[in-house]
Amino acid sequence: MSKDEKRDCGIEFWSLFLKIIGGVLSDSWENKERNIMLKKLFTVKIFCLLLVSGALNVFAFDKQLEKTLISMGYKVTGKIASAGADWELRDFKMRSKQIYNIKSTKKVPGEKNLYYRFTIRIEQYATVEDAQIRLEHIQSTPPGADSKMIAPEFDLREGFQRGTQVYVVSTDVYTFVVDKSLSKLREKLKMAITKNDKCLEPNAKCK
Repeated sequence: MSKDEKRDCGIEFWSLFLKIIGGVLSDSWENKERNIMLKKLFTVKIFCLLLVSGALNVFAFDKQLEKTLISMGYKVTGKIASAGADWELRDFKMRSKQIYNIKSTKKVPGEKNLYYRFTIRIEQYATVEDAQIRLEHIQSTPPGADSKMIAPEFDLREGFQRGTQVYVVSTDVYTFVVDKSLSKLREKLKMAITKNDKCLEPNAKCK
């Protein structure tokens, strides 16, 4: 939840609250108008609570994912959340995406200054069917005759699906594809995410 959203919720909530208090103190305030204001106040409060709840869920997921990656020997070097590009919205109906750049904490064996570097994209879709279609076209590149020349990372990617989300693991280092490091990371991440999801189920026993 952004600072602007918090501010707007707070301003609208207290504005309505003060109007209601002022009406209660005024003998000329009609019951009908008071009821309307109370309904508006309740609606604004619920909306604000939903925004806060959504922000907390995203924060909790972000922390859990970072914890998972650390346990796998990686650290997050950058992250961003945004809407899908125009072609992603048009072709796959993508709602949003979170992008995490990660780097291994240890060097690649036999190399002096080379670390494993990958990008993890978590793409959100409206339906399971939309997510499945996206996964089936995981290698799709942006429109344009030269797209494969300017975006080679679209060829160096693998993914998996969890409900309405598609997890995409990619790299711009071809060596990490040849030595199966990309595939291994995808499998480890898939297992970890699946385990985390099961831990959220009722009566689940997880450490």
